[in-house]
Amino acid sequence: MDRAELAITKGELEGLGDLSQKTQANLEALALTQSHTHQRIQDLSRALNLLDATTDRSLRRLTRRLDTFQARADRFADKVVSAMKRAAKAAARKGLDRLLGRFLPSGSGPLLEAIAPALARGGIIRGPGGPREDRIPALLSNGEAVIPAASVARHRASVQALINGTFPPRLAKGGI
Repeated sequence: MDRAELAITKGELEGLGDLSQKTQANLEALALTQSHTHQRIQDLSRALNLLDATTDRSLRRLTRRLDTFQARADRFADKVVSAMKRAAKAAARKGLDRLLGRFLPSGSGPLLEAIAPALARGGIIRGPGGPREDRIPALLSNGEAVIPAASVARHRASVQALINGTFPPRLAKGGI
């Protein structure tokens, strides 16, 4: 190459210098932009991690609250069922008392409940009314007997011995 070809004009050199400065400035701006972008990515990453941790805590707290609510709802349901059972029993008892009241003397429903166990085992019954008023209700089974009060009064020991399975009392002692 000859010198003429190698010779660069002063203007061309100055143009290359300006281009180099602009390129340098562009590279610096690009590096600054890259630095800002990197910083923003780190900030977003920290924000996502914080959001994730907060969401986990909130979900755990919500789960605990839901469990507590479920337990309270279960206890409430148990109380409602228990109250409904008590109400049903009371209604059934009231209905039974009304039904018995149609067939038995007034007020004998509670009395029947009180004396029913004694009637089942046998024995002398005491209650309202006289010897022939029939004011005490009795539920009898097939084969059972009712002895009038006057007969029981005359033969109390024998009746009691029959009920207890020790009749006749005199023969047990060797008598006639």
